[in-house]
Amino acid sequence: MKKWIKLSIVIILGLICILRIIMINQNNDVIVEHNIQLNQKIKTADLDFVIRKANTSLTSDNINLTLEMYINQKKALPYNFHQPNFNFFESMYFAIPYFTSTQVVQIYDQHGNKLRSEQLSKQGSQHIIIQSNIAKSQIKKYSTSKQFIFIVPNQGHKLEKYILSLNE
Repeated sequence: MKKWIKLSIVIILGLICILRIIMINQNNDVIVEHNIQLNQKIKTADLDFVIRKANTSLTSDNINLTLEMYINQKKALPYNFHQPNFNFFESMYFAIPYFTSTQVVQIYDQHGNKLRSEQLSKQGSQHIIIQSNIAKSQIKKYSTSKQFIFIVPNQGHKLEKYILSLNE
């Protein structure tokens, strides 16, 4: 009799676990990717942005990536899962396949003045210029595609990943 009780408890717990796993994994994409174009206006409930210009230039030693963008933050979002957080630049990356993604570290205003984190970490509209330099020696020969990635938190723990191709 005890065997049947133990067996039935194990079966019931197993079914509960299986049903819970199915419920958790059911149609819950954590990251939703969107390919965007230049001058495409992106509007979300908490953030609006548009990338006006994108430029890739080559020097003898570096690949220089530059973007000009307008961004309007309506409220603090959990960038990098820190709540509340206005530091949108923590979720911006230049990505090149077969190379480590480079987080954006050089951000300027429209007059060319370098912005500090407290200037970027505020609510409202901003016109910014983003730059990154990557040494050619660190990139493989067959790695030609370049991307700008902006990961925007959405409701709950979901993320919207906006990808702008920087290929010429």
